Amino acid sequence: MSANRNSTGQSVVEIGISVFLLIILSLVIANIFVISKAQTYNERVCRDSILLAGKAALDGKDSNKVFKAATGGMENCGMGGFFIRRPEYTIFSDDITKDTTERILKLQTRTKVLVPCPVLVLDAGLSTNPILEVKTTYTYKIKNPKPFKSER
Repeated sequence: MSANRNSTGQSVVEIGISVFLLIILSLVIANIFVISKAQTYNERVCRDSILLAGKAALDGKDSNKVFKAATGGMENCGMGGFFIRRPEYTIFSDDITKDTTERILKLQTRTKVLVPCPVLVLDAGLSTNPILEVKTTYTYKIKNPKPFKSER
């Protein structure tokens, strides 16, 4: 027995299900796109910052000047938008071992992301707060660092 179909061969129920599934698929794709963009953006800012900090550390700058150099990595990023906020530093450390044979820079950035449809993300915390945090950490090790330059 065949189902009642209209002249085009599609029932209203089939078209309704297709449209519903298409909407769900487009929302999942929007979530993936926004989260992926935020992750890429955060990684780029963190990488640029650690490279600038590493260059300053290789030049023998002290920790304050190394941090100022790292903040230069955020000069080219925008102020943030509706879905993707501006990255911020969460960890900055400039450690020199006691025997001064190694200098370790560690930098972490965090970007907050407003997920377009948090219901479709498998994270229990997003049901009450639709903001997801994307974090990136880079570590830069310098063997036999230069001593700090004294600048006047």
